[in-house]
Amino acid sequence: MDLSAVLNDNLYLFEMKSTTNDNVHAQIRRAISQLYEYRYLQQVPAAKLVVVIENPPPQEKRWIVDYVVKDRQLLERFHS
Repeated sequence: MDLSAVLNDNLYLFEMKSTTNDNVHAQIRRAISQLYEYRYLQQVPAAKLVVVIENPPPQEKRWIVDYVVKDRQLLERFHS
């Protein structure tokens, strides 16, 4: 985990990844698995998980944003 923070009584765990068009899929997968592992190991099941990536995914990989946010219910942010 790269960062944790408490905001409004909610614990957030952040995993940040540098990305390119070629590695964005693998980097997001890596971030997701790391966040779930950290939440488990630290025994904070209510922690909100946030994937932070350097660049938005290319158009053909934009589906991964819906997967992260809607299906996995993680928060996702692009670094700018």
